[in-house]
Amino acid sequence: MQHAPGLAAALLLLMVPALPAAAAPPESAAAGERVWLEIRAPSGGRVQRAPIALTEVRGVTGAGVPSDHDVAIVIDLSSSTRLPAGVDVDADGQVGRSSARVTASNWSYGSPEELCDDPGDTIAAAELAAARRLLAMLDPERTRVALVAFGDRGHLEAALDVPRPGLLAALDVLDGKHGWYGGTSFAGALETAVRSFGPTPPGGGRERRRSALFLSDGYPTMPLPEPLPVDAALAAARSAADQRIRVFGFALGPEAVRGRSTLDQLTQLTGGALTALERPGDVLFHLPTVELSDVVEVQMENATTGATGRAVRLFADGTFDGFVPLQRGENRIRVRAQGAKGAAASDELVVRYEPLEGTTREVELETESLRRLLRDRTLEVELQDEMRRRRGEARRELKVTTEPQPKE
Repeated sequence: MQHAPGLAAALLLLMVPALPAAAAPPESAAAGERVWLEIRAPSGGRVQRAPIALTEVRGVTGAGVPSDHDVAIVIDLSSSTRLPAGVDVDADGQVGRSSARVTASNWSYGSPEELCDDPGDTIAAAELAAARRLLAMLDPERTRVALVAFGDRGHLEAALDVPRPGLLAALDVLDGKHGWYGGTSFAGALETAVRSFGPTPPGGGRERRRSALFLSDGYPTMPLPEPLPVDAALAAARSAADQRIRVFGFALGPEAVRGRSTLDQLTQLTGGALTALERPGDVLFHLPTVELSDVVEVQMENATTGATGRAVRLFADGTFDGFVPLQRGENRIRVRAQGAKGAAASDELVVRYEPLEGTTREVELETESLRRLLRDRTLEVELQDEMRRRRGEARRELKVTTEPQPKE
């Protein structure tokens, strides 16, 4: 599995004030939730010889039955996605901006250069960059990905059976199509995503959880006339729900946040969740940390010494990794995962550590490489935790604003 570094962008994000941490779910919420966990490396009973007393632990976790994932990334490329994302997406040191002549009432008449003076910093560019980051964090052995682009219609850009290089090539092609698809049809996009999954898989064997990640900077405007855009979108969501496909919505920018009612309904109908982002470019950080596995945290420790794990990362599809400190001799490694509703699962293995004696240039290089890896992964973990806190806070605010208020 590959992981995108994205450290410059992560540092940019960390300059934004943090939101309060989400409260832990009540114990009653865990009723009926089943969490599973598999440690895949290192092998139990293994004797480890290394210059640094650390072992990397890798595995996979999830809620429900053990499963793999099928994911459709649905990207809005309607005309308005030529507008600026509000962040330096292409990391060239400049944040793209619209011409002073462009206003909320006349933007649809502007040229691409007037809408954003840096084509690498448009909303479309942020969506595509976020998709690349997510791809780099999904295990290709467990997670298949389809790619859908939409505007006034949906178009399947890459099917589920396309390998990672093909998906990246498809994203490269879409880099030349910012705003290429005209209006906004949620129904066409979601119908295309549903078709990309194929028939509902039969029971038996390892389950495949199916999710559509739906990115848009607006609200449905097609097919005409009103209220067909919304009605058709909700009908497509019901079809997705019937086929056990969850929709995770990302409302990008003020226009989408103001008109998020339809996206909120799409996610509720399918058992997904909505993330509303006032600044479209923040999708760079939120999409890669979407919780497809319904597990919110993984912890590691050396139960023999009490030492806690370091740089423990949990990815969207439930894949995890981290480092656990060792002592000479026997070490009992314990990993624990917590589900979104509060249930937990754990697994253990024993590793025996015998340190390498002496110092050579090769050992020094290996040691320095590991130190750099730990530093980079620690930053990634801080970024993941920040995003989960922000998303939890935003969802609580969304729930408050959309729930019926008591009459006086």
